[in-house]
Amino acid sequence: MTYRAWGGFLALVLGAFMLMGANGCAGDPNVEGAKLNLRQQDYNKALENLDKALEKNPQHVEAWKLKAQALVELARREQDFNKHFELVTQAKEALDRARELAAQDPKAASHRQDIENLYKIAWAYEFNRAAQAFQQGTSENREPFLEAAQGFELAALLAPDSTVNYINAAYAYINAQRPEKAIAPLEKAIQKGENDVQLITLLAELYLQAGRVDDAIRFLQAQRERDPDNADLLSALLNVYIRADRVREAVDLFADAVRRNPQNPVYRYNYGTLLLQMEHYEEAIQELSEVLRLDPNYENAYYNLGAAYQNQAAELFRQAEDLEAEARAKLREELAKPRLTERQRRAAEQAFDEQAKKAEALRQQADELLRKALPYLERAHQFKPQDEGICMALFRAYARLNMLDKAREMAKCAGVDIDNLDGRNN
Repeated sequence: MTYRAWGGFLALVLGAFMLMGANGCAGDPNVEGAKLNLRQQDYNKALENLDKALEKNPQHVEAWKLKAQALVELARREQDFNKHFELVTQAKEALDRARELAAQDPKAASHRQDIENLYKIAWAYEFNRAAQAFQQGTSENREPFLEAAQGFELAALLAPDSTVNYINAAYAYINAQRPEKAIAPLEKAIQKGENDVQLITLLAELYLQAGRVDDAIRFLQAQRERDPDNADLLSALLNVYIRADRVREAVDLFADAVRRNPQNPVYRYNYGTLLLQMEHYEEAIQELSEVLRLDPNYENAYYNLGAAYQNQAAELFRQAEDLEAEARAKLREELAKPRLTERQRRAAEQAFDEQAKKAEALRQQADELLRKALPYLERAHQFKPQDEGICMALFRAYARLNMLDKAREMAKCAGVDIDNLDGRNN
């Protein structure tokens, strides 16, 4: 993981800042005493003096600034995380108050840069502390990752507009195997302007893992409204729809993408593949054919186009079988009737023959579709000669079309026992 520094400010030295606070004219004796306490590193005594000064004058900018400084120093020395967190929180409150008062008082201008520097110093310490914890984490010991995540969230308290804190916290939670806790910091980073597609798709994936499918869809839809032509966002939303078994919405999504970008073979391929999955074979064939027109080297499109023809053929074979089975059942029913006349018998047999002819016509249409499938499946086989699925598709097509030599060539790759080869099985 790469850490991103806030303004390159990680090299500040806290001790140098303390000396700056010691300059100036004499004022409140408690404030002057606190400065001496800070130089002597007696931070608790400094806080006592500063609390007395603030009790007398709650508007004392320098007292608030020095109180934050003392609290930051105490936090640096505190190993217990809960106590450390409380000290940093108090330091942040003191800094916020100092900043607010300094902005209102023209005489406090000299303190403003000190206050901003102290924010950065405190942030740098918390960020580096979290980064060091992260680097200590391993797959066998994930506890440091959790400590790092909490540390980055503490850094975010001091620099709430810096998205790097939230991003690092999210990755730390993921490495700690607490993906559900990574959601909130990632949401915060994106709300604050992060638009990296990798982070956006990661958040969508975390929603899915948490069972929040609708949130994932709404989030990605909103992101696509911001950037409608982003292919990565489109693919991410497609993935969510497919995993949620919302294929109809996925089809509509790519239909719109194709309308927007008709020359994009990837969009057409995904659209055609979804149509194939929905058994809309004619439309799938049209889209996948267009893919190969746009990009003749689009490998997967060859197999899917062949599969579209082959699946369409299989549907016709099923229709033929159902038609024949229904006709046979009807013929048996008519012939079983008592006192059947010769005329009735001939009429029943004629009706069966007509249905059988229709079934045979369907089989011939199916065979023609298989012939159309062959060149695409054969090209797919050239790209992936050991792919068992492609081999099986070719084997079945060859066997059905009585191309037995070619069927035998595919048998081993397809895992088929050629001793049982029958040239008219589909």
